[in-house]
Amino acid sequence: MAFFSQYDLRDLLVTINGTSLAVETLQLTHALNESRVCTFVTRDANAGGLCTLGAEITVTLGKQQIRPAVGRSPNNPVVTFRGYIKIVSPQEGIYTVTAFDYITHLATSEQVDFTDTQYYKGWDAIAAIKDVVDQADVGIDTSAMIETSGILVKEDWGIFGWKTRKEFIDGIIQNMEHTLSDNFHNALDSITFRYGIMDGIQMRVFSPTIKGVVKQPILKLTDNENIAILASTDLSKMVNSCTVISSVDSTIYATYENGSSIKNYGVQSAQLSLPLSRKADCHLAAFAYVEARKSPTITYNIDLPNFLWFDLGNYIQLEVPSLKKGEILPIVSYDIQFADEITTTLTMGSESLTTSQIIKQLVS
Repeated sequence: MAFFSQYDLRDLLVTINGTSLAVETLQLTHALNESRVCTFVTRDANAGGLCTLGAEITVTLGKQQIRPAVGRSPNNPVVTFRGYIKIVSPQEGIYTVTAFDYITHLATSEQVDFTDTQYYKGWDAIAAIKDVVDQADVGIDTSAMIETSGILVKEDWGIFGWKTRKEFIDGIIQNMEHTLSDNFHNALDSITFRYGIMDGIQMRVFSPTIKGVVKQPILKLTDNENIAILASTDLSKMVNSCTVISSVDSTIYATYENGSSIKNYGVQSAQLSLPLSRKADCHLAAFAYVEARKSPTITYNIDLPNFLWFDLGNYIQLEVPSLKKGEILPIVSYDIQFADEITTTLTMGSESLTTSQIIKQLVS
């Protein structure tokens, strides 16, 4: 069941510093760990005075009720964007304006002294992120960040020093990646965490990583004349043969190859130098590296008619003849464009663990 709605530009309310503004087209995009970006074109007679750098913009959509994302009231607008104008391009009465949400305050913050490795040591990672945002005092609502990750900040994470607040948060997020193997997970499954402002000014930290039966899709899409599902396959990051050489003793090394991947795609090799002192550890590291990269990276762009709203990290089940039956993937970015027609493009994909985290998990 799909939840499409017959919306047009009349259902958009755009205000600049509290004053309404008529727009001709509007685009809203979002990717994991980044600001939502709103770009619009206007010929409004008041645009010159309203569309100034630093002005606050609010965009709401919701005269009619469409299926709200989890946690949203059906009585509230489904989409609410709040941010600040960063780019203005005027030309003969036409203004093209780009605004970023409140995450931009973290990215452009002053350099903060995060050199005290003991301050956040032992904190739950999500609690540490919440504290960094709260201390910024830039209007971001962190009230939804009440869950714990079970991952404690460590002194050796390499995140400490003088950084912007977003740089420090990104460092924490990268260190939250880990492998997990239990009844619901395969060996070397990676668990990742990401963040973003999903609605208004409320920030969340969440895991867009599907594992076994833990996550359930909220929608099933089938490739047909109304919905186009386009697959993009990338071999550039694939590795099916890896040799790990000890940086302590170059006579200690091991090679692991995945024969099935080599047969299907040819040899894609890599060499790593790691501070390991046993051949068995070198072999384990090579195995981990290959198994996490033995397949091509595949992402799916889905073009939907009219308007369909979901948050990043929501799961959608894809049923296309060329795909494995019922493949379930998280939304990693979206692009909604309001013009004469409304189109929604979702990008679906999976994520793999970074090299450093695989090695840390398996051979430390």
